[in-house]
Amino acid sequence: MPARNPYRLTKQQEDFCKLVALESKTYTAAYREAYGSKGNQISVGVRGSNLAKSSKIAIKIQELQKEVTKLATQEAIMTITDRHELLTTIARSDSEKTRDRLAAVDLLAKAQGDYVTITESRNLNVNVDLSAYTEEELKTMLMYMEKDNSSIIDTK
Repeated sequence: MPARNPYRLTKQQEDFCKLVALESKTYTAAYREAYGSKGNQISVGVRGSNLAKSSKIAIKIQELQKEVTKLATQEAIMTITDRHELLTTIARSDSEKTRDRLAAVDLLAKAQGDYVTITESRNLNVNVDLSAYTEEELKTMLMYMEKDNSSIIDTK
């Protein structure tokens, strides 16, 4: 079954598009190679540039470039599954150092949300103007603070 050619490009036009999109050739070099042109640099450059401006050629080049970018991205970036498989392989490998195996297990656990991070601060400094309160109100506040935070507030 022949390859799809929705734009009805000639073999030379297809080759031109591939040379530009896949091999990053200039329009001049791609035209010269695709068409076997022996003309001078300027005339071949003009023909290559004019061909690239054709809407069907421009669209085909853009589609090929998107496909290349997509494939390159898929190859360059590890998926979550790839990372988990790699860490699992390291964790299970008897040839790895124990330190590396434990680090792999730790990273897997973190990635899977097995750890809970708790942040606690016991050094809380609060500046409040207490002169607006009566002595009775201050004693009441202190009583509530002692009851709720007996491990934090030192009343002595």
